Amino acid sequence: MKQAPVYFENGFQALDKLIDDKKYTNIVVLVDENTHDCCLPELLEYTDKLNDVEFIEIPSGESSKQLFFVDSVLETFSEIGVDRKGLLINLGGGVITDFGGFVASIYKRGIDFVNIPTTLLSMVDASAGGKTGIDHKGLKNQIGVFAQPQMVIIHPAFLNTLPQRQIISGFAEMLKHGLIQDKKHWKNLTKLEKITPENIVDAIEDSVKIKINVVEQDPTEQSLRKILNAGHTIGHAIETYYLNLEEGDDKYELERENIPLELEGIFDDILGEALELEESEEEFFEEEEDLSFKEEIEDDPYITHGEAVAIGLVLESYLSWQKGLLSKEEFDEIFYHISEIFPYKEIPVIEELQQLMLHDKKNEAGKVKFVMLHSIGDCSPYGEECTFDEIKNAINFYEKNYPK
Repeated sequence: MKQAPVYFENGFQALDKLIDDKKYTNIVVLVDENTHDCCLPELLEYTDKLNDVEFIEIPSGESSKQLFFVDSVLETFSEIGVDRKGLLINLGGGVITDFGGFVASIYKRGIDFVNIPTTLLSMVDASAGGKTGIDHKGLKNQIGVFAQPQMVIIHPAFLNTLPQRQIISGFAEMLKHGLIQDKKHWKNLTKLEKITPENIVDAIEDSVKIKINVVEQDPTEQSLRKILNAGHTIGHAIETYYLNLEEGDDKYELERENIPLELEGIFDDILGEALELEESEEEFFEEEEDLSFKEEIEDDPYITHGEAVAIGLVLESYLSWQKGLLSKEEFDEIFYHISEIFPYKEIPVIEELQQLMLHDKKNEAGKVKFVMLHSIGDCSPYGEECTFDEIKNAINFYEKNYPK
């Protein structure tokens, strides 16, 4: 499976050429309410090939990554006549690119799709690499396939639509890339006095290239690619715990005949009929609300993906140190920089965390496996089993020492 090209420059011109060359019979743009308002108008300014396309909008947030919404989007594809020569453009963060890539990969055994990430997290992680997926019964990314987009377009200007908390969230994945593969990248990132779109724009390309280098050597995560899961075994468990608190378990078990009150009518309004370009532009420019995207989501989640991964990096680095794989000096360096950037978050009790970690995709025969750092810039892809007591000691260290 060949890695899709990632464009850091001239991406929209490449998209225009793709559309001309492939002569798609249908083009659909998938957005959420935030990217519809904040990013879609800019996309339409950069290309003249989207004058006769359909738009599908799904609710923002992790709770959209479930089978109920997949079914609704597939139904909309059928209603608007998308065939095997159709193209899906995913314009959004990691939820949109994960979800949209999965939908495109299973519709009529697969149609082309393009990822245009709009968050730092999706630029440096979710949009490239060929992983697609949705959550299932409150567990992250349990259903999915490997499927490459036709291309990924990185447009850093979209970062200006984000609140600072979301910039920091994506920065965690950039730090991870340095920790697992490139010490120089880690050093450059940790020298930054401020984490702003302007300060990190040059480092985005470096971070994406680190990930692509790993993926090209191991596209389907048989060995080396597992290092990209550093911080995620514990991080995903913590994130899932908070998501279930925030959304409620019932959100993950939606059925078409039993839609929660807050979602009633959403598909009549959003998915029932695709929006034409003219209608989309009119809605955007006639918008009178004085509430920005930044204000809407700044304090929305209990925890962001990056915050959870940062905790995971601390805890898993501690485990590496305790097993004699990582030096105390380098563990201290990792702990210092991460604790300077990311806030303290309460960790669920060890018994609950353990149960969530048992669903991690790297596990074998029911044993929790962790990828381990050997030094900054060097990570082993071979999973190390950690005991209940070792994990508990790592959590105790975090609780006692992490700045609150």
